[in-house]
Amino acid sequence: RQNGTSNETSWIFDELRTWKTACEEPEERALRHPWQQLVITDRTVVPGTLYQYTVKEVKGTPAAPTFGNAVSAEARTHLGWGTNELNTIAFNRGTTASQEYAHFFENKHPSESQGEAAWQWLGKGLDDSLESLLAEAKDSTWMIRGCFYEFHYMPLVIQFRQAALRGADVKLILDWKQPTWSQKYRQFTPNGPQHMNSWAVDAAELGPNVIKRTNMKSTIHHNKFVLLYKDGSPIALWTGSTNLTVGGLFGQWNTAVTVRAASGPEMANLLTKYHAYWLKLSEDPDPATIKEWNMKHTPLSSLLSPSADPATVEVEANTTKNKTTKTPQEETSTKAEPVPEETVTKNKSKPVKNKAT
Repeated sequence: RQNGTSNETSWIFDELRTWKTACEEPEERALRHPWQQLVITDRTVVPGTLYQYTVKEVKGTPAAPTFGNAVSAEARTHLGWGTNELNTIAFNRGTTASQEYAHFFENKHPSESQGEAAWQWLGKGLDDSLESLLAEAKDSTWMIRGCFYEFHYMPLVIQFRQAALRGADVKLILDWKQPTWSQKYRQFTPNGPQHMNSWAVDAAELGPNVIKRTNMKSTIHHNKFVLLYKDGSPIALWTGSTNLTVGGLFGQWNTAVTVRAASGPEMANLLTKYHAYWLKLSEDPDPATIKEWNMKHTPLSSLLSPSADPATVEVEANTTKNKTTKTPQEETSTKAEPVPEETVTKNKSKPVKNKAT
């Protein structure tokens, strides 16, 4: 890898399968222990930097390997949060079990490391991406509308409270399914994160700002999005794969995107759709109602091109028949019939069983 700013050249090693000996230089180490997979991750890049990556073929024998053909590609990292980029994306590292984390932090739990360095390394700005968006809501001309499944990472929960104290109109839809009493085991069984969410809401004094989702008792309300409004109009959307938990932000691989209406009509239209979606979820709809609404506003057929493969269309038909279609933000009832796990074969003639649909 060559840094386009400093011109520094370095090798990226497969830390899980290589080891450094006293006699090996970096190039020799790369030659003796080549990558054995097609997807690699570079966790040491700097924001706002152009990099050139060169992948070299390793030939010969294990006793006498040599470099063969090479291919290069360029990649530029984004500037990070607090810049003037309209649409941004944040990835955490979230890999406490990785060799890189063990190297930097002596394989200790983040709580055992000095200061905030370990947490910052793991989060890599994922938590900051939401905090910076909420900080924009400075007075009563702003609104915040959010919807979450797990909502109990207190540093961010408090940011919603701070926005409300500044005068912003804050409303949050949270999973609030009540536990089920088991006569067999003589105890309550949680049906979701309601108890954790309630502790966080109480601690932050956000009770009046919360809309409780209780109606879909057998479903995970796996929503994770926030809309920011100015003078009544949605101007920004934050969404992604992370719950607001310590595990989601720092312990698992997750990502979040922030898109803004000012970036173009397509994004403005997307925010309008999310606004309508939030309004529907605020009614705490039952399973049949939300499935019908989702199918109308996010039809699977719109994802298929006019020249879609017949086998793919067959998957669509089976999916519709079994009523298990999901939107990116709404999980449907787990009581629906299973969808046949089919995919398109190379000859495009008939579907075959596969774990990826």
